Amino acid sequence: VLMLIGVVRLLQVAGIASTSAFFNVYLDAELNIPTAQIGLVTAVGRLLAAPAALVTPLLTARMGERSAVFWSSLATALAMLPLALVPHLAAAGLTFVGVVGLSSVRYAASMGYFMALVPPRQRGAVAGVTEMAAGFSFTAMTFGGGYLIAVIGYRSLFLLGAALTGLGALVFALAFRAGTESRQQRGSRGASARSAPASGTTSVPRVRQGHREGELPVQAKERVLILCTANSARSQMAEGLLRALAGDRYEVFSAGARPSVVNPMAVAAMDERGIDIRGQHSKHLNEFIGQPFDYVITVCDTAAETCPAFPGRATRIHWSFSDPAAVEGEEARMAAFRQVRDAIEARLRQWLAEDR
Repeated sequence: VLMLIGVVRLLQVAGIASTSAFFNVYLDAELNIPTAQIGLVTAVGRLLAAPAALVTPLLTARMGERSAVFWSSLATALAMLPLALVPHLAAAGLTFVGVVGLSSVRYAASMGYFMALVPPRQRGAVAGVTEMAAGFSFTAMTFGGGYLIAVIGYRSLFLLGAALTGLGALVFALAFRAGTESRQQRGSRGASARSAPASGTTSVPRVRQGHREGELPVQAKERVLILCTANSARSQMAEGLLRALAGDRYEVFSAGARPSVVNPMAVAAMDERGIDIRGQHSKHLNEFIGQPFDYVITVCDTAAETCPAFPGRATRIHWSFSDPAAVEGEEARMAAFRQVRDAIEARLRQWLAEDR
């Protein structure tokens, strides 16, 4: 996994590396643009990088971390085409602003996605691999780019950077096309996984929303908040399961003390049960302080220690589940996610039977 992450990062950064290194020189030497205009375009591009990075959580919540990484990488490659094909200040400026902004989105989304692929104690290694790969990419494009410009010209170098970044998007899509499922699961998911439950588990009933004409309106739903530390795995699966099991009775939310991203293995495990949690995203528990809840359920020991006091008649419940993301080995980790998923479902079914 670390090697694949490094290769993807190496290719992804090629576009921004070639643009950052030679954009100013190209405008000056090839297009004869005044220095003041070059500085203005550069300033605008850099200025837009911050808000672009800030919208990344909204994008990942809407389309998922994997899709955000792929499409921002592909869009970065496409944004470089005006610079490579059209020798004009407007085209060059459009490319620079687009590449810098999209690279900010791609960096934030990819770091969140890659960190969720490994146990917490390996995340330092992921950070090191990604930064080392980025450093190699910048070194290769800047050092080798000077020689290539003398042979093939600026625009051909920019076209090469676009091609490498596009290749990075393709490699990412192929290497991580099944999220972090085990290799045995890759290629076997599909309609059968959604229509039949995993072996040894009970199926989750579909919940009918609303009521037919002539029926009495449903009573107000009770509100349930499910908490854990990162709001990335256990609480996310619990939210999806409870909504599928009893969405007609409960309004379900989840949050964490230190939110991160929804773990792709949690998404994969829930897919096996026919429950899609891609629309869920990691949230901080502070978003819910002051809101009334009937039940506050914590699903890991750390969350129990940081659970805030909620107003009203909230009943506090704690269920202890081990952290599946901490298990070593991809296949063993995926098996742990399935085990925790099934354990959460069993506790929810028991609780629902008692709470009727």
